[in-house]
Amino acid sequence: MKIPADPNDFDAILQPIWEFLATQADVAKADVIFVFGGLGNEIPQRATELFKLGVAPVCLVTGSSGPLTAGVYTKSEAEVFADEMVKEGVPAQSIFVERSARNTGQNVAFGMAMLRNLNIPTTRVAIVCKAFLARRAMLTFQQQCPQVQTLPLPPVGTPSKMLDRSQEDFAQRLLDELTRLTDYAEAGYIAATDIPRSVTAAAEAVRAMLSQ
Repeated sequence: MKIPADPNDFDAILQPIWEFLATQADVAKADVIFVFGGLGNEIPQRATELFKLGVAPVCLVTGSSGPLTAGVYTKSEAEVFADEMVKEGVPAQSIFVERSARNTGQNVAFGMAMLRNLNIPTTRVAIVCKAFLARRAMLTFQQQCPQVQTLPLPPVGTPSKMLDRSQEDFAQRLLDELTRLTDYAEAGYIAATDIPRSVTAAAEAVRAMLSQ
């Protein structure tokens, strides 16, 4: 059996993996909306939605460029997202832009350093990023800033609604993300986490489909 083309079937086979990676907290008040760069307007749109809901009074957008955005954006990911947020109604003075981070670890390190320098409280941080990166972003905060309470609030949707590449490549990217959770924890980049058996079983099934 190959990866199914039907969106409902595609979502069904990935659901256990998706629900684990794209962890979603209840919307609640935070000190800052911490926005990770990337490719896809769903990220700044989600950050804008949360700002308009009154989740936090300020936003920090972080990111230089990556493999998916180099040659696509003419500015840093953070600047592109900040521009989109302003266009959607977030006041420019409520957005702080960090343009140098090139990976998730740097996003957290550089972004939090900027917030400290600005004397912005960071007791509770709402995280907005690619949905399937939400757990790793949260674990990165837990490793670097264990005193900070994090609220992962990525864009809401199913895998088929979040495709940024072919279905096969997207499914493989989710499997790679599970591997990174283990490898990065062993390297000390993120806090360790237990991956439920239901998730590993789903990953084994998807891996078998991709090998067809």
